[in-house]
Amino acid sequence: MARSARTTNYDIDEGDSVLVRGKKGSYTGTVRFFGEVYAPSGGGATLFVGVELDTPHGRNDGVDHRTGKRYFSCKPKHGLFCQPHIITVIEKAKTTATVTAKAKFENSISQNMDSQGIFGSSSSAPLAKYDDNDTENEDIVELSTSKLQNHHNNKAINAQKQQPMITQKTKLKVIWSCNECQRECIPVREQSRCLCGHRLQDHPTKRPAESDKSVLARRNRGRYRKPLACCRDRCKCEKFYYVVAEGAWILRCRCKHKSTDHDPGPGRHKCKRPRCDCSGFDSPWVCNCDHPWSAHTQRTVKQKVLIVDGMEMPMNGDGIAGIGGLAREMGMAQAAAARPSGRVRPTVEAAD
Repeated sequence: MARSARTTNYDIDEGDSVLVRGKKGSYTGTVRFFGEVYAPSGGGATLFVGVELDTPHGRNDGVDHRTGKRYFSCKPKHGLFCQPHIITVIEKAKTTATVTAKAKFENSISQNMDSQGIFGSSSSAPLAKYDDNDTENEDIVELSTSKLQNHHNNKAINAQKQQPMITQKTKLKVIWSCNECQRECIPVREQSRCLCGHRLQDHPTKRPAESDKSVLARRNRGRYRKPLACCRDRCKCEKFYYVVAEGAWILRCRCKHKSTDHDPGPGRHKCKRPRCDCSGFDSPWVCNCDHPWSAHTQRTVKQKVLIVDGMEMPMNGDGIAGIGGLAREMGMAQAAAARPSGRVRPTVEAAD
């Protein structure tokens, strides 16, 4: 099918495996349609990509609900029309097309002969008809197809360079959830604080690879002991223990001492301050779910992660979990989620 002038601005073809990034989530699928979709009542045309999703997170089965026109066919709830700027091509479609020398001659030579200089600079030079017995035409075809092949090879190389680097791996994820409402109240991220005062990025889940030359990786690689143990110098923290913190504000215990004043080792994390009989860290802080600190627990799970150009996208059983959609929205979502949400409920001791 011939492509319109508007679709040539995007390297998207039917059959490509793509990643659709939206505000509610990101999902994988296959391109089934790419072209202009006309609005009802004689409205203008809009460029859309029709994608057959791998999971039932679509809105249709390939039919535009506004006009009732079918653009492609798929299972119900697997079809989705979206704009091309939120599409990332994961793998190009594999096509095998054989074109004869006569077709190349008639279709390609007539359009590109002047620009290639075969007939000189004059654009009015007549084009010869293809003849199987004409050796001159055979030379022209061979020269033209060679240039066109180089052009397509260079185009493929450039397209490959522009394709995002996509990998998949399994990593340990720390989840801090409420036992009462059974949900993850605050996402634990790389910049989240531990009871020892250091961040999650200082508690690697595995020994960093030798190929990683960053300062953080070199330090953690030299001091790595076991998963989620702190790699900071002179820190005895054996496992990451999440505490709510923002900037200079640090969570306090009921004994009125900071979280960093408590023992980060295994156990109940007793207070290290002299003359303090605190038996374990317990904060009067109350979450926005209206449940106290003691009603929340931390657990470690294995999670599949899809990495697109260094950006991690957590995956679940239904596909890729919602993470804010586009990159500019993701930064805002991470910043908002990293803020501690809750309040401090005064204890009887504090009121006295």
